[in-house]
Parts: sequence; C-alpha cells; structure tokens
Amino acid sequence: MRNAQMFVNIVVTSWRRSNTIVSNHYQRNMKRIVKKETAVIEIGHMPESCTDLKTIGYKMNGIFQIIGKKQIETKWIGYADIKSAPTYFYVQKNDHFGTTGIPIPFENEIINTEKAMDLTVGKFTAPRPGIYFFSFTGLPDFTASTSVVYFEVSLYLNGERIASGRVEDSNTVLFQRSPLTVQSTLNLKKDDQVWMEINDMSTGIQLHDSGGHYTHFTGFLLEEEIVASL
Repeated sequence: MRNAQMFVNIVVTSWRRSNTIVSNHYQRNMKRIVKKETAVIEIGHMPESCTDLKTIGYKMNGIFQIIGKKQIETKWIGYADIKSAPTYFYVQKNDHFGTTGIPIPFENEIINTEKAMDLTVGKFTAPRPGIYFFSFTGLPDFTASTSVVYFEVSLYLNGERIASGRVEDSNTVLFQRSPLTVQSTLNLKKDDQVWMEINDMSTGIQLHDSGGHYTHFTGFLLEEEIVASL
C-alpha cells in the first residue's frame, strides 16, 4: 500500500513538473514574440511612409503622422471594420409615367436616410464615397399592336448611361405588361448622382403603376471609402 502511494506521488510530481516546463516554455515564447513585435528600430529620421512606421515598431491599425513632401500628413495603417454611417433608400411610384429623357420621379418614400434620394427630381446624391448597390424594377404597359413594340430604361451616373433593361414584344394586346429590372454596383465619389431614366420606347407605352407599386427603386452603401472620408 505504501509503495502504491509513493508511485502516485511520483506520477503527480512528474506531471506538475511537466506542466511547469510547458508553461515556462510558452511564457518565454510569448515574451520573445511581444518583444519582436514591439521592438523600436532607429531609422535616423522622422517616418516618411507606412513602411517607415512599421519598421520602427508601429504594428497596430491606426492613424499616424508622417512627413509629407510639404507638410505633416496623416496615414492609415492596416484595416479595421469601421462601421460608417448607413446610407440607403427605397422609393416607389404611385402613378403611370411615360416621359423620356428626364429622371424618373417617385412619389412614395419607404426609407431614405439623410434624404440622399430626391424623390421629386428623381436623383440620388452620394453623401459619402464608397461602393453602392442599386436596383430598379419597372412594369411597362404595352399597347395593342401587331408590330414589335419595346420599352427601354437606363441607369445613369452623372449623365453617363451605365446599364439598361429592355423588353419588347409583338402582337401585343391592350394592358399587356412585362416587368424589367436593372441592377448595378458602382464606386461613387461624394456628390456623384445616380438616377433612372426612360431611354427609349414605342409610342403609347408607359410605366404602369397604382397602389400595387410595381415600379420601385432602391440603393444602399455596401462599403464606405473610410480614408477618403477622414
């Protein structure tokens, strides 16, 4: 019985020593890593770039000052998931519309942060730079025709046509309708303007709408260009 107890004591002591060795080894490794990551290296001059900042020991994400060509500048090192101010809108039409060459106006505002979307004018103005997503859905109302009839709507950025959606058919009947969708992801600068416009259509066709809200437009900020906003 006494021999058994001695054996147990030896095993426990050995286990404790083993854990102590592992713990001490881990602590030494961590100290070496921390020392390496936080070591300050003399470069002989004030930092002039992000590389200089990292060389002298600034490893964390953040904003730092460096010497620029003419003045002290601030630079961002690294990446951080900074939550920017939300920007999104969703608007609808309540009535028919059939005018080409002008932004499509909207009457019903579901959500519109910062009032970036001007419903009356029909234009969205980017309040901050970044990547934006836009989606438009419309329901053209055809007339009765034995020939080909068509309807085309386009998304514009600062007056430049970016993307279009088109539907066409023949031997149509009165009140025949066909939905279309236009989507785009754009890299916008502050104050860039985006809108939808009827680009071309056959005589008598128009966007149909009523209480069902078949024509609607949405857009939202996917990722803000933080550096440009600082």
